[in-house]
Amino acid sequence: MVGIDSLPNELLPQLFDDCDVMEFFIRSRVSKRWRSAAACIIALVDTSTSTFPSDKALEAVSDNLYRIASLTLHHEDEGLLLWALSYDAAILSSLEISTGTFYRRRAHIPSNFLGGTVGTRHLTSVTLRNAVFAFAAPGTASFPSVRTVHIEHCQVAEGPYQGWAIPSNALDCIAAMFPRMERLTLNLFNRNFDRHYVLPTFAAEPPTEASAAVFARLLEFDGRSVGAQWSLLQHVSLQRIPTVMLRAKKMDRRAVEACVPEGPFRVLMDIDDDMRSAVELCSADNKIKRTLISRTEDAFSVELLSISIAAASWRIVALSVTSIAWEALLAVPAVGFPCLHTLRIDVPNDYWYHYEIHREAEDMQSLVMPSLRLLILHKTCAEADYTWWRSELEAFLVDILCEADKVTLALLGMSLIEDVEDEYKTAFLRELTGSSHDDWVDLSTNVLAGERQM
Repeated sequence: MVGIDSLPNELLPQLFDDCDVMEFFIRSRVSKRWRSAAACIIALVDTSTSTFPSDKALEAVSDNLYRIASLTLHHEDEGLLLWALSYDAAILSSLEISTGTFYRRRAHIPSNFLGGTVGTRHLTSVTLRNAVFAFAAPGTASFPSVRTVHIEHCQVAEGPYQGWAIPSNALDCIAAMFPRMERLTLNLFNRNFDRHYVLPTFAAEPPTEASAAVFARLLEFDGRSVGAQWSLLQHVSLQRIPTVMLRAKKMDRRAVEACVPEGPFRVLMDIDDDMRSAVELCSADNKIKRTLISRTEDAFSVELLSISIAAASWRIVALSVTSIAWEALLAVPAVGFPCLHTLRIDVPNDYWYHYEIHREAEDMQSLVMPSLRLLILHKTCAEADYTWWRSELEAFLVDILCEADKVTLALLGMSLIEDVEDEYKTAFLRELTGSSHDDWVDLSTNVLAGERQM
């Protein structure tokens, strides 16, 4: 009878192609022949353990760490995981560690973690969920090969550092451990706090000059801004980071100021009624992108819009807004857009929602746009034959001061029902139509390029 043991030696390693590290551990101990076959496998890719790995599973990780390329570990005890990983990790490129939050532990890392710096020369990505070893004292360990770092802690206000899970010099700790990181995600929050709970003040220390230089070299930063989060971020030069994403229940004034790009830029204001708000600021050459996101529609007050929009309106070249954002913008005093060439309106489903701002009718401002050349009415995800009344467009245009005979009107994913007599219509330079899936930035580039050729 022909069985597995009848397979030639060169085919035996294929017996381990479909198994995780625990299964690999079990199969490699079936017989001496299987153990020899397992030893021939150079790398284990995409390896993970169960949520609560047994001692044998962790032993298997330790024994085979030198040939694991990607590793995900989940365990309540961070210390146990770190000691299990205190071996050479010659080909490890990606590491994710997720631990419990029940231990008020101080940051610590074994001296030979992952075999030290030499043993992790291929490690490029590290993800830590509730693990705190990245906040070990500067000089404890360093992983210069790491380029992407994701740190998340869901109980940041519970820990051994005067009530916090991270030390006051957290920025120095991160910079020392990952001195050449290019992308950093830092989400420090408290999952179980009541929404009205006010976090105590986190006394973050400013980073040293060397640490500040590490953060200044970042290409991407993604952070959730609460309590300790902003106390740390105020010491980071967000203006120097090309791609920034901040998430908060309510935006901090300093965060908004730090995210306004230098030079000409585009603004996308997506404030709607489904408890999600976003303001995106992009440089005209697309090299800088800053995104501010909140789960509440009132996160961007008139004051904050004044910072991100009005204070720099003379540098805005393209503006995209939802209806609620438009109402908010009209409430910002003294707004002029001398360089604005493209205005995109994300058309709502049925009517213009009212932004929750208490103001008198006489406080509404007209927006001055002398350089406007393209007005886009964009119905995203449009149903077939979506229409708008021409009178609605005319009512909307009352709030804009521009030279309409130089403006191209583009209708994307929609059309207009003519209910206004010709003599009362705004005379545009021309009117274009397109699909709801058309890219409005590309359209703007093409229209402006065509004008320059005229």
